[in-house]
Amino acid sequence: MFKKEKLFFILSIIMAFITIQIEHKNIWEQISQSIYMKDEIFLSLFTGKFIDVLILLSIASFLFQYYKEYSKILLWYRFTCVIFSIILLIGKCCDVFGSFTIIFSYKITLILSIFYILGNYVLLNGVYIFIRKIFVFLKSKFSYVEKINLYNKHVFIQSFFIILTLWIPYIIFRLPGGVEWDAYYQMEQALGYRTLTDHWPVASTMIMGGFIKIGDLLCNSVSIGLFTLVIFQAIICIAIFAYSISFLKKRNAPKLILLMLTFWIGFSPIFPGFLTSVIKDTLFSASVTLSVILVSEIIIYKKTETKLIVITCIVLFLVTILRNNGIYIIIFWAVSIFVYSIKHNMHTYKKLMIAMLIPGIIYILYSQYLLYGLGIQHENKSKETFSIPFQQTARYLKYYPEDISEKEKDIIAQVLDINLIAEGYNPLLSDPVKDTFHCQDMKDLKNYFIVWSKMFIRHPNIYFDAVLCNTYGFFVPDAKQKDNFPNSGLSTGTISNDKLVFYEIKSLKSLEKKLLEYVLFIENNPFTYIFANVGIYMLLNIMLFIKNIYNKEWKKLILLIPSITGIFVCIASPTWWHNGFRYALPIICTTPFLIIINFLQETDI
Repeated sequence: MFKKEKLFFILSIIMAFITIQIEHKNIWEQISQSIYMKDEIFLSLFTGKFIDVLILLSIASFLFQYYKEYSKILLWYRFTCVIFSIILLIGKCCDVFGSFTIIFSYKITLILSIFYILGNYVLLNGVYIFIRKIFVFLKSKFSYVEKINLYNKHVFIQSFFIILTLWIPYIIFRLPGGVEWDAYYQMEQALGYRTLTDHWPVASTMIMGGFIKIGDLLCNSVSIGLFTLVIFQAIICIAIFAYSISFLKKRNAPKLILLMLTFWIGFSPIFPGFLTSVIKDTLFSASVTLSVILVSEIIIYKKTETKLIVITCIVLFLVTILRNNGIYIIIFWAVSIFVYSIKHNMHTYKKLMIAMLIPGIIYILYSQYLLYGLGIQHENKSKETFSIPFQQTARYLKYYPEDISEKEKDIIAQVLDINLIAEGYNPLLSDPVKDTFHCQDMKDLKNYFIVWSKMFIRHPNIYFDAVLCNTYGFFVPDAKQKDNFPNSGLSTGTISNDKLVFYEIKSLKSLEKKLLEYVLFIENNPFTYIFANVGIYMLLNIMLFIKNIYNKEWKKLILLIPSITGIFVCIASPTWWHNGFRYALPIICTTPFLIIINFLQETDI
């Protein structure tokens, strides 16, 4: 080795070891609790027991292999590792300190943060080499998979029944079905127990309520209606996954990859956990997944048959009506395709633009005229739209109340309940703040934002921390939801009141509990949690985004538009905490297919 190469190797070991020691000895927690003085921190990092020696030797052995193949690590991945390392630091600081910007307040936290970023960078680069070796091993040892009589034909049917078989426990053990709170309120609206509004997507409200009504009408049982809804959702989602797998088979994806993908969707609880629970995001996420596959057919594989364009148009319309923010996916998709088509003036993109323009126009007519013509009450969505600035204002009032003048308080009070928001501020949940929104005059709202911008200039750190604390859980693999709630969105039990009552089968309660224990085990086991972790899916999409930008793979970048839009939706959402991960469901559902499409050759069969 040359001197600089030896130095690089030694520094890599030191950085990785310090990062692991920071986690192993809970250094961040110790700093937050003032257990150690500043001058004792570094001493703590390099003292320990025999296990620390073993850790150091293991890291050295691992990094020696990493060093030998470092040149094979692509530049876009190295940059990705830097971004991931910063995200992991942000998540750790928000989780422990309730603030990221606090690290700039003390020299010790700033120094440790630099070590933490560099150490994670080294370890993440090592992960690249490790994964690369795994795939080389699988390719050589499981080459016979290509010869087995599976997925030669009838790929849709085979994958459909494999996934269905693996999802059956999630359906049966929770009879009549696991229901999330918003979905329950939607069913109450559809049945007339609540005023029907457009607060939740009316289309999904009527679909849910329709099944409940049919169950009540034909079988005199709303519980049977609920179970039928669960079956309907599961079949739709599995059919879309099966179609997507058969699409990849047509694009010459190896059988081994297809089998891994099928069992990934079947075994990982994050798919059946969400998609066999009754939530408003289920059918929307399925529609987004199908739209990604259809659009990839058109822009990557240049299929322009009229039938395909019409189906794409219909699916895109479903995307707009099954979630209130679905229209943004269509808008951003259409804009990106238009920009791309300016340079590549091809007939393909004109047809796709029409396929996106039509559902956009129909959605405007549907949302602005049809719904109101039917007497469906419009709900002011300003409190949802301005969730981020409201949360920032609440944090400011909590930590710097003396820096706000009485005049500024009066202006804020015209929009929010100033007496409640500071006290009710929860860094992980914006509902207590935005629910106090009561502004009726646009002038008051305009004055509020003038004050909001002045407060930002005085204490910008408060605004950054408000956003990061409210959203870090979407991107950090170690984030845990409230009350040991499963990250996989597994809703257990049903919700009932005096009017809409679902009857559960008591004899299945023990099996439902076992299912929950299994899901929590998969989510917390270090060898399996990667397949059932929302943060991993989000990071993978960031990785694909960087890869596409670096390699100028613009068509593949266009396919990421729903995921990019979804990431912004997650950032603007009221929480990641306590079942908030459902906001990331469209991203989760599309990620496996986007990964495979990204690494397939752009050649037609």
